[in-house]
Amino acid sequence: MEKIALLFPGQGSQYPGMTQWFYDQFPMARRTMEEASDVLGLDLARICQHGSPEELSKPETLQPAVLTASVVAFRVFQQEIGVLPEFCAGHSLGEYAALTCSGAISFADALRIVQRRGRLAAEVVEQGGTTMSILKKVSIPQVEAECRRLTQAGRMVGVSCYNADSQVAVSGQEAAVRELERWVESNGGSVVRLPDSPPYHSPLMQEAADRLREELSAHTYYPLRWPVISNVTGAPYPGAESIVDLLTAQIAKPVQWQKTMHYLHRQGITKAIEIGPKNVLTTLVSRNVEDMQAYCFDQRTDRQKLVEFFTGRIEQQHVPHFLGRCLTIAVSTPNLNPDARDYERCVIAPYRRIEAIQHTIEQSDQPATLDQMKEALQLLQTIFTYKQTPLQEQKEWLHLLREETGTYYEFPELG
Repeated sequence: MEKIALLFPGQGSQYPGMTQWFYDQFPMARRTMEEASDVLGLDLARICQHGSPEELSKPETLQPAVLTASVVAFRVFQQEIGVLPEFCAGHSLGEYAALTCSGAISFADALRIVQRRGRLAAEVVEQGGTTMSILKKVSIPQVEAECRRLTQAGRMVGVSCYNADSQVAVSGQEAAVRELERWVESNGGSVVRLPDSPPYHSPLMQEAADRLREELSAHTYYPLRWPVISNVTGAPYPGAESIVDLLTAQIAKPVQWQKTMHYLHRQGITKAIEIGPKNVLTTLVSRNVEDMQAYCFDQRTDRQKLVEFFTGRIEQQHVPHFLGRCLTIAVSTPNLNPDARDYERCVIAPYRRIEAIQHTIEQSDQPATLDQMKEALQLLQTIFTYKQTPLQEQKEWLHLLREETGTYYEFPELG
């Protein structure tokens, strides 16, 4: 049996035309793009599909665009292939998509957070004097030593992303980064500059991190449906309660992508699937581990391979039926009401009514109608009320119900 990890890309994966194929083929993709546009007051479809490279390179535009493109791809992936991951991981900005697709952050809240993150990054860019570059064909210990030498001399620069054995990103003061680039090139390495990029994942972003914490603290977080690997630690999030601290730290600390890939390898992951624009992370898989197959869902040939491979296999998880999940949640919720007088009327009868609706649907061999799903939801809420289920627990159950069944737009209020 295959063990799957989903990987979500970050800055540098954007390109004009991203999401176009999904948008043209799948109503879910169009509705996801429309939701993002409504939340942010931006035309995300135009930006993703027709925006210029210059527009897409601005942090305040890039971040919500890449997040949206990744969520679109994930929802289409679940609809078309339906394989649930053992783990998710995202590189830098991609960590927000990984958390969103795990159900830990609502899509609307994630959009607001990354828009704020992008604006804070744009302010750092406007101040000038800092930058970020990718260094290839380098010795990481030697780069780290050269960074220490420059920083001790008053020219701040440091490794900001540990991507692979011979590839890192560095962030710092522009003069220090340029001096480091010359040193790399003189020692046989190569440099890819990231124009208009702030010094992500470095101490120079600490003020932005402190301000980002305020935004992060304003939102609600939910239990993760599957483990998500933190960029800061290279290990899974301990739980939803750690999201604010780890995402705050992430923007000012190095991305531990090598540790992430090695962790997934130790856990027996056999296939890594990149969910989002381009194939940057797909390429990095083979540079970190040898016996893990990598695919990019954004590429047509890889999509076809995945469909052909998983069709009919045990790993395919059909989307749970809404009424079936309502029944499961009703049973799973403990009864906190000591008064048993109305138990038959307020728990047993609603449960049997949901069963009856489900039986009718099964007999007709048709999907549930929206009215049938709405009735089941009302009956489930009746059971919650009698059982005195705490409001926060109700909210978490209903959020999970929407995420698991993909009813994002039938029941937007549950998000």
